[in-house]
Amino acid sequence: MASKKFWIYYNSSNLSSDFCVDEFGWHDTEAGYSFSEKRINHLFQFVLKGECRLTVGEPGKQKEYVVRAGEAFLVRAGTPHTYTSDTEKGCGRYWLSISGNRVDEALRRCGILDGQVVLEGVDTAELTKRYHSLYKCIRKDEENSFKILSHVTALLDMVRRTRKQKVEIEETAFTDRQLIVKAVMQYIKNNLSENSNVKEIANKFGYERSHLYRLFLEEHGFSIQRYIIACRMNRARNLLVETDMPIYQIAHEVGYESYAAFSKIFIRETGCSPSTHRKYNTYKKP
Repeated sequence: MASKKFWIYYNSSNLSSDFCVDEFGWHDTEAGYSFSEKRINHLFQFVLKGECRLTVGEPGKQKEYVVRAGEAFLVRAGTPHTYTSDTEKGCGRYWLSISGNRVDEALRRCGILDGQVVLEGVDTAELTKRYHSLYKCIRKDEENSFKILSHVTALLDMVRRTRKQKVEIEETAFTDRQLIVKAVMQYIKNNLSENSNVKEIANKFGYERSHLYRLFLEEHGFSIQRYIIACRMNRARNLLVETDMPIYQIAHEVGYESYAAFSKIFIRETGCSPSTHRKYNTYKKP
């Protein structure tokens, strides 16, 4: 098998119309090799080495992808596509074509979303093992329909496990991001009197300023600087209304070194001066 540059098996022993294994094979393509087609079945291509460029869709609505070793792509039935191997490295790949009344259900069970094309994190060692098993079973057994279905099912289960693991990693990363951002928000609320900037806060949590900025923006849709200002203004409004604390002292309490700087931002954020806010919002006992 290893010495073959191209090999294909057309399967005529499908057991039902619900899930059909139409063909499978491999191709070690030369640099710049290209083909275009539109299939009546779903096509998996698993890239083992090198990389390829994939163009998918009807003219005017095409999307391009680069698929690298350890990744795969899925082109659904009836979708025109053009595959071109890397112009320097070439590309080695396995493929699998499937069809049937329940193939869409099978893809969903694999964790493949509608419209998803590129699949990451393919275990190339396990993939090679699965294809060796397929090759052996069709070479040795005349009645191989059950074995083909078994091996392809195991191959798709590998895809399912890959997708499940990726989702779990993404969910874990998302949870970690939430915890980090929540901790930063609590720190800001607890330390408003410190005139800390974003870089100093990021350093306290062991992050680069740009990384923490991105985490915060992705989680809430606004910047960490905007959150700091909002917390300072909310605290200042409460202190102006609920206490008799001098305004210059309130400015220091919410992290501003001077009354002028505090007043300028307060007017910009609320539309009135700190003294005006206190005058018209303080509740006075009769």
